[in-house]
Amino acid sequence: MAIGAVVILSVVVAWLIAYLLPRSRKKGVMPFTFSNNEKFSFIAVNHCFSYVKAEAQLSDGTWVLPKLPTGIDKVWASWIGTIRLERLTSANLILLRRVSSSKPEILDDEHKELFQEVMTLFWLLQLSGVVQYGGASAVQGSFHGGDVNIRQMVQLEDYYPTEGSPRYPVTIERLEEAGQMSAVWRELRKKNTHARFRRGARILRDGLEMRVGQDRQREFTRSIEALIRPDPYKTTKQFKTRAQTLGVRNKKSEEILYESYEMRCDVEHVHEWDRFLQKYPEDERLAIANMRTRQMEALARESYRRILLNAKIRAHFESDDTLNDFWVLPFGEQRKIWGPGIDVTGFRTPTNSRRRSGRSSNVMRETCLESEASGVIADRSAVADATLATQWRRRLRLLLRQCLPLPDGEVLRDRLLVQRLQSSCRRGKRE
Repeated sequence: MAIGAVVILSVVVAWLIAYLLPRSRKKGVMPFTFSNNEKFSFIAVNHCFSYVKAEAQLSDGTWVLPKLPTGIDKVWASWIGTIRLERLTSANLILLRRVSSSKPEILDDEHKELFQEVMTLFWLLQLSGVVQYGGASAVQGSFHGGDVNIRQMVQLEDYYPTEGSPRYPVTIERLEEAGQMSAVWRELRKKNTHARFRRGARILRDGLEMRVGQDRQREFTRSIEALIRPDPYKTTKQFKTRAQTLGVRNKKSEEILYESYEMRCDVEHVHEWDRFLQKYPEDERLAIANMRTRQMEALARESYRRILLNAKIRAHFESDDTLNDFWVLPFGEQRKIWGPGIDVTGFRTPTNSRRRSGRSSNVMRETCLESEASGVIADRSAVADATLATQWRRRLRLLLRQCLPLPDGEVLRDRLLVQRLQSSCRRGKRE
């Protein structure tokens, strides 16, 4: 009986430990707190599509928080301003790195290094899918004498998803992968190797920061061109053939790559970006151009992601010589090294049902968005924060894309515009 009672008691205690202790202790992660005499840098992301709901620490030491760390509060409103403080406190994703310092009160190269690390982590996160969010700020500071001191705060350039892209939620798994790629990136910079690869990655990053479709398409295509290293006077032909090693090898893929490269050339020489798409009906060209942009973005993102995560593949992109050796191999050998191709041939254009005017539903919505939605922002003269204006545009874009009427009670002064938007959405849904 005594032994049975001991066994039962042990089971009950084990159950209490497993289910009733705080989540952070169960996972072995202590809640985040600042330590004395340390410097920190973090990125605060607003209105982020994130599944991160609890504090976590990545394997590289980066802290991931669902809200602003304690200690940065209204005391700093007079220094950074009320609007900027509200933007910080409303952030739902924080990426923070820190280091102990003998001179925590000085803004120096230690802060600069921390800033570069979190910036690299955030941009490499985009390689697994561009994050949807409403703006991000970077903060540098220190903790000493029991107080948090903010040394610098800057508003970051936004990354934008291409029209028609799916939503990619931020998860711990994606952040962990971005941390691995960030460590590799720092190593490449330190060794000063993979120069062409790093230039191409920066071109890809610049493209993600651009808002105009033709500029994005050009940069995505150029970033792929950096990987294939075409020979002089053979770029068009070799772009079609070599990029199929990164992607898939078939007639559809060749057509996509050929059109994308010619579009890139037209944009580079200040022509209309759809000049090479004249074989398509006029009301389909914009949708095709947007799809080609999305295809080049996906091919570029996944290619750079694969190279950063695979050391064996990365070795072939170390220098011009290793690139030349790789691209003269037979296709079968290239495929064994690269692995399965990144297939972008299955992407579909938006529905192409037509209105009475003969223009596609997608084109009409884009026209409505660019001309009328900007009028909403102009009428709302009380909106002083550009970030809030961007959020309104994105919200209208989402409403138009989903063909949903605007909800009642929205603070929009132009009721006639609301009626036009609702009517446009309802017509698009019927068609």
